[in-house]
Amino acid sequence: MVASFRSGPTTSTFTVGATSDSSATLSGPGQGFSGEWGFCGGGAVQLDGGGVAIADPAPAQATLSLTFAELTVDQGVAFLRLQGPVVDVQGSPGCSPDGPPSGGLSALLVCDVSSGNGVGPAQATTTATRFVTGAYDCNSTADSVVSYQGEEDHSTIGGSGTLALTASGPSLEAVYSGDPNATGTLDFVVTSDSSANPAAGQTITVGCGAIDPTTSEQVNAPTPGEVTAAALTTDGTSLYLTFLSKTSGGACADQTASTVLVCTPKG
Repeated sequence: MVASFRSGPTTSTFTVGATSDSSATLSGPGQGFSGEWGFCGGGAVQLDGGGVAIADPAPAQATLSLTFAELTVDQGVAFLRLQGPVVDVQGSPGCSPDGPPSGGLSALLVCDVSSGNGVGPAQATTTATRFVTGAYDCNSTADSVVSYQGEEDHSTIGGSGTLALTASGPSLEAVYSGDPNATGTLDFVVTSDSSANPAAGQTITVGCGAIDPTTSEQVNAPTPGEVTAAALTTDGTSLYLTFLSKTSGGACADQTASTVLVCTPKG
């Protein structure tokens, strides 16, 4: 299969091979993903009149040389995780490109509901997996949009928590706790050796991203949210859990949020 991603004037194309009816992985080496993966400029800038200012680095075009790509689809939402070193950083005129990150990059793209047919409830396709059960330490990032007291608030917050992963045949149970962004239990069905899709009809408690305009403080009202799409993947060691949710009551009624957990085994 050919995956094509367009952002602004840049279009990137690479090939993946299906591992199930809802997942695929990179089909061969030597493939690149173009985008603003690098930076150029920054540092001290001489101003007219002799002053000096510190400029922020500007995004620069580069290529993510793919060593890994995992595509998982759930309810018409595509979750694409990419890894690899950054090469060919290209500075704009008058802007010297910085060196690429020495450790490479890991990126996640979440592409909203497609115009085609969404993948329905997950069906088990394998019991041979690379998922390692046990306890994990996780860092979370949650992006949310919520209407509150007549205003629309956009919020991005980070947190951390603990995830316990257990297995029963082709099913996985992920119990997440200790994080104001999200707490609760999600059940998954293994669809390939490194990906799993959620069982239908689940909820999870998510944090509220609204800002109270009377106090300018964040509304602290964790609310049950319907999981509208999710993906759980692994590289054999770390876990990557992404889920989209929508709340329907309380101070955060009609909040939509995307939450990403990156989890490593407890030492």
